[in-house]
This record gives sequence, structure tokens and C-alpha cells, in this order.
Amino acid sequence: MKQRQYSPLSVAEMGLSLFAANEGYLDGVAVAKVGDYEAALDHLQRAQLERPDDRKLAFDIGDVHYRLGDYAAAEQAFGAVLADGTEDPVAQRAYYNLGNKFRELERWDEAIDAYRLGAPSQRGVY
Repeated sequence: MKQRQYSPLSVAEMGLSLFAANEGYLDGVAVAKVGDYEAALDHLQRAQLERPDDRKLAFDIGDVHYRLGDYAAAEQAFGAVLADGTEDPVAQRAYYNLGNKFRELERWDEAIDAYRLGAPSQRGVY
């Protein structure tokens, strides 16, 4: 039987893990548990207490909620990223992930709207 620790991570999972490790969000998490999204979420939420206005941190929390299948919490976190109206790569990724969330829930019109909002060159075209 193949053991989980020998299963390769997707590129997205590797990127998230590397970012979290680089930014110190995984300090105190055992190496064997880096793929443990609940532990990652706990550390991200504790970091958010220190940096409540950090939009990238809110995005990462939304991303982990999405990976855990908690779409309502993911939507709330991505909404926090978008609340101030800043248009930047973090906002674009939040719209994209909201589109993915709506797609998973088969809310097609909302998915299309989120994808369109995440593509700044397409705003106003539709």
C-alpha cells in the first residue's frame, strides 16, 4: 500500500507549502504534517491576529478553507481580500478562486462573473 508521505504534492500544494514555510506560517509544525491543512489553517489564523489587514494572509486562509471543502469560509476570506476594492494580483487570484468555489457548487452564473472580474483586461467587455 502506498503511504501518504510518499505521494507527490501537486504544483499548487508545493507552492502553498513553500510559501507558508518561507513566511514563517509553519513554524512549530512538524515536517511530516506540512500537508495537514488544519494545522496550516491554525497557524495562518494565529498570524492573522497579528496582521489583521494582511490581504495575502486572508487569501491564504481562504485557499486553505477551499482545500478543506469549507466553501462558505473560503468565500468569506476571499471577500475580505476584495473588500477594499484594491485591484492587484491577490484580488485577481481571489476572484479566480471564488469562481472555482462557485463552479464546485454548480453556481455557474456566479462562477462566470467571478472569473470575469478576475480578468482585468476583460472588465467592461461583457
